[in-house]
Amino acid sequence: MPRILPLVCLSLFVCLCLPPAAPAQETNRVVAVVGDDIITSLELERMVKTMQAQMAASGPHRPHIAPEQLRRVALERLIEDRLFAQEVKRLGIRVSPRELEAFIQRIKKTNQIDERTFLAQLSRQGLTPEEYRRRLKRDLLKQKLLNRQVKSQVVISDEQVEDYYRKHPDQFRKLDQVRLRALFLKVPPAASAATEEAIRQKAEKLRAEAVAKGNFAELARKYSQGPGAAKGGELGPVASRDLMPQMRQALGALKPGEISPVLKLPGAYVFLQLLERSGDTTIPLAQVKEQIRRHLEKKALERRYRKWMQELKNRTFIKIME
Repeated sequence: MPRILPLVCLSLFVCLCLPPAAPAQETNRVVAVVGDDIITSLELERMVKTMQAQMAASGPHRPHIAPEQLRRVALERLIEDRLFAQEVKRLGIRVSPRELEAFIQRIKKTNQIDERTFLAQLSRQGLTPEEYRRRLKRDLLKQKLLNRQVKSQVVISDEQVEDYYRKHPDQFRKLDQVRLRALFLKVPPAASAATEEAIRQKAEKLRAEAVAKGNFAELARKYSQGPGAAKGGELGPVASRDLMPQMRQALGALKPGEISPVLKLPGAYVFLQLLERSGDTTIPLAQVKEQIRRHLEKKALERRYRKWMQELKNRTFIKIME
């Protein structure tokens, strides 16, 4: 890679030519080289602080991540950001100002927040509006890149959908009415991947405790950030058609007293305990065909993305200095 050495040398030359820093300040040094780009220690510290602010914004039940682990996750995120940016530039992908503004307005509408609340949420996460727009633009570019390089490679056939339906009959039971308990952990808007993963892990830990100790109601009263928390997470009776598809599908596989896996919902992770149900019938394939297709697409996209990212890393010069 002919341009890597000059970049690194230039960074080191600048560092050597600067006046001595005060003891409390860290010298800006190169922590990683990614292709023709470098990642500096100050960039890494900024990313760590941003992720810490995002976790703090998740409230009193925010998960704990060791500083060393957070730093590793932050560096890996910066490396992947560099790889995305290089591919976006290579392929000439663009996001217009109109696209960016339209997406921001959709975020506000979806979360039912006004401009003042929106800016307050950014401030709590340590972001200025300009920095948020830069990051959002980067994310939209990444999404366009993924659509081209990953999503376009994933096609789920009708045969795959039908095969899944036949092999998972318990997931497609129609429940007229259910009583259940639910423990919700909210994911803050614009949360980082590390923050969301920590929240998911916390949900898994609470679910494991509920299964082992039978204390679902106690945990829901203490930790749930969703409806029914004060009543130990209890909801219902509720018509199954009024539940989100993921919840309805999870409950279809449960017997009374059993607890579902952790589910990812828009803006939250949740796990459920079925208390009572009635009207147990099988949902016809035609009614759940597209739901199954989306589920299979999601799994296939995750696998394809991991493979694509590893291929990208394999053909790019990457050196971590710490």
